Amino acid sequence: MRRPKLHDIVSVPRAVLSVPASASPADALHFMRENEVHHLVVTRDGRLAGVVSDRDLFTATKAAVSDHMVALTRGVSADTRVVDALDLMEEAGASALPIESEAGVVGIVTERDLLRAFRALVAESARPSPTLALAEVALGHPFVQGAMNLAAQAGI
Repeated sequence: MRRPKLHDIVSVPRAVLSVPASASPADALHFMRENEVHHLVVTRDGRLAGVVSDRDLFTATKAAVSDHMVALTRGVSADTRVVDALDLMEEAGASALPIESEAGVVGIVTERDLLRAFRALVAESARPSPTLALAEVALGHPFVQGAMNLAAQAGI
């Protein structure tokens, strides 16, 4: 079975919104609402410093976004396997990961993206294959049922 990669579930390049680490939580939340996003990349001196979610900021008590972000020194590539991205999110305690290339941060993958991919995978695996559908039809055919009964009586 093919192991999906991030580029299979997220469009890259994807608009990436960021805030400086020194931004106030209120300003970052306002920026998120204006742009209808739930996650921002946090930068320090033009470089990746981490990610922050609106959930991180709803109860923010400190003055800077950097006090509430998940610190990350690097992101993942679009060729990262989805399962590896999940592992990294869990290890870092992050709900999103920046996707980087030589050009810098080119996207972001969120828990929601991974949940959609999981849902599609479950739906795909629950869908009967043409071979299974054919087998179900064949098993219902009177000739096949008769042959199966004879085989059972013969102990085969």
